[in-house]
Amino acid sequence: MVGVVGTLLGLVLGYLMASALASGSNTFLLQYMPGVHLEIVIHFCALIGPAFLGIVTTLIAGYLPARSASRISPMEGLRASTQSDSRRVARWGLIVAVS
Repeated sequence: MVGVVGTLLGLVLGYLMASALASGSNTFLLQYMPGVHLEIVIHFCALIGPAFLGIVTTLIAGYLPARSASRISPMEGLRASTQSDSRRVARWGLIVAVS
């Protein structure tokens, strides 16, 4: 559900930003290039890719922590984490972010 809402919100905000940019560009172009007008055209195929990518990203982001949590015992999961565990998690986050 979060993936669908986030994807829809991203698509709407992207459209609004593109419309604002086109509107600003049109006022600029009207001064220097009369007759040139930018218009936003959205094709259905252009919405499928970002929607699919947003939902798949959300599913992967939920699956990976659930998979790692399923590999430890409940008692180990309830135990307080150590500083080395926190550093290991931060290091993997950095590695994923860089790649």
